[in-house]
Amino acid sequence: MSIQCTGIGIDLGTTYSGSGKKERISVFHDGKVKIVVNEEGNPKTSSCVAFTDTQQLIGDAAKNQGNSNICNTVFSVLRLVGRKFEVLKSDHNIDYYPFGIKNCVPACFNYSHRRAINDATVMTGLSVQRIISRSTLAGVAFGFQNTFSKERNVLAFDIDGGTCNVSILTIENNGHCKIKSTA
Repeated sequence: MSIQCTGIGIDLGTTYSGSGKKERISVFHDGKVKIVVNEEGNPKTSSCVAFTDTQQLIGDAAKNQGNSNICNTVFSVLRLVGRKFEVLKSDHNIDYYPFGIKNCVPACFNYSHRRAINDATVMTGLSVQRIISRSTLAGVAFGFQNTFSKERNVLAFDIDGGTCNVSILTIENNGHCKIKSTA
């Protein structure tokens, strides 16, 4: 008896969750990675949510109405996750956020950041298997997609709208990855 397992990979980015040539939302099923597209058929979705009197909007729908509904539109949430409200109030950047002050995360995320992402995911009804840095996930994906006759050291990086993540991994000839360092 074999058990079919499906893994879902979600990279919540600062500006986009998914982008053009570098898709970030995917499903691993039957030994293959399949890209998940949004309702418009695009792998690129704005990391933005908004609330109106009658509905909740996500992605481009939220971003497109942001200027007319700025107090109820939330963006750049990765810059806020894990920070205490008291600290945010004293932050000089707080003036740029019109709203009051949630997997794959930037390497700089500490325990509080990661816990906040975990808690938000659990609130959606999903169970968290692991929280991993973006660059580490890129290295692991590279290991899945390539076979090597001998062990290889790999430098993997992820650069997006708000962070730059770098990981060094050793990919064994059986495809297993050992994380050496992440920053």
